[in-house]
Amino acid sequence: MIEVDTKVTKDDQCVLLHDHYLNRTTRNADGSELPADSAIADWTLEEVRKLDAGIWKGEKFRGEKVPTLKEVLAFAKEAEIPLKFDNVMWRHTPEQRKAMYDAIEEMDALKYVGFTTAKVEFIPELLERFPKAHVHYDGVPDEENFAALQKLLPRDQLTVWLRQHNENTAWCKTPAVTPGLAEKVRPFATIGLWLITRPEELAAAIEMDADLAETDGSLRP
Repeated sequence: MIEVDTKVTKDDQCVLLHDHYLNRTTRNADGSELPADSAIADWTLEEVRKLDAGIWKGEKFRGEKVPTLKEVLAFAKEAEIPLKFDNVMWRHTPEQRKAMYDAIEEMDALKYVGFTTAKVEFIPELLERFPKAHVHYDGVPDEENFAALQKLLPRDQLTVWLRQHNENTAWCKTPAVTPGLAEKVRPFATIGLWLITRPEELAAAIEMDADLAETDGSLRP
């Protein structure tokens, strides 16, 4: 599974980009850097596609482009790798999210898509459009939210992500996973643990009997 972040260009085109700004991971075609205030919301898709999104990482990636939503959906279908849309999607306008949903439907890609939210109240919008949508919940893991999730979703449509406490997740204020918390989730959802970057953290996730583990790429599947 690959987690992806959606952003919207000035002309309301959906692309995949982690940051709100282009300057960290893209360069001009000649390799020169962009100004630090290059917000993607101020650029049209045509302008964004002229940028090089690979050379910052290394010469062998030169020529890569910022991908559009439809390109990534096509990749997911071809490679049969599911996508997990980050909860930044809820910062888009309702019209922009509708355009996302339209693209997923047009590409017949729902089978390869999951939607993340930290707030239970966002879920009904998803289910109204896609009753069979898979939801990834990463909000506050408490009894009230767990009860609400169980009313909205069957077990096979829900993954609850719990925070494994380490230096990569210390910024997050939600309670860290414990064996007791994991056992509360297990009857009604798949359990995912984030963010795991070291072998000993993976071993702890396995001992916790987690179903999924999120990594930054330093640990291979």
